[in-house]
Amino acid sequence: MTGSSILDTLNSKSLSGGNMNTTYARFRLQDIPIDKIYSNDKNFYPLTDIEQLANEIKLCGLMENLTVVKEPCERGEYRLVSSERRWRALTYLVENGEDKFKNVSAKVTRFDNQNEEELYLIVANSYRTKDSATKMNEVKRMQELLQNGYDMQQESIRSVMSKLLGMSETKIAELTVVINHLIDEFMTMLNDGTLGISVAYKIAGMSPNMQLEFFDYCENEPKITLNVVKDFKW
Repeated sequence: MTGSSILDTLNSKSLSGGNMNTTYARFRLQDIPIDKIYSNDKNFYPLTDIEQLANEIKLCGLMENLTVVKEPCERGEYRLVSSERRWRALTYLVENGEDKFKNVSAKVTRFDNQNEEELYLIVANSYRTKDSATKMNEVKRMQELLQNGYDMQQESIRSVMSKLLGMSETKIAELTVVINHLIDEFMTMLNDGTLGISVAYKIAGMSPNMQLEFFDYCENEPKITLNVVKDFKW
């Protein structure tokens, strides 16, 4: 989804407290040395398969521009807003002698505030295949951004998130329940991939004490499934 699509979606909700105006349309294309670009600390997405992506770029070229903001600091001159995997892949190529990738065409844009930049970062990554932990981080952070930055009711926030993330409102509601109610023991399992999100949602419906009892109950279970939850007397 493009930046203008973000703007259109939020404006359709008549946000009275936000400053979403024409920010996302303000950018220029510029060739930038990749060593003047630095990573975004707000990026929580996994940076995997960099070498594979580098080989794809070497074979086919860069298929999509990076997006950056000009924010000079000791780390560099331009902060990444999206496409960090591509930037790291380009850096890998240069480090391995592919000097033709030293400069990259990037969209240099600007935002009215940090909320807008982080919102753009999340939407720019909405197309990616993600594990359950990343999806939860995505939902949690976007919900915080919309709650803190704009005057919106909870129902409107869920509707906007559904459009921006390409995720059903039901799934967003389920993830929110897990975020708010799942105890740490099961959250650790969810984050390391040993617990599925549908099972986590069912467990999150238990009280904290009941979840602790269920955690002990599952000590000898090779895998926690919905049937295991169903068999537990709660």
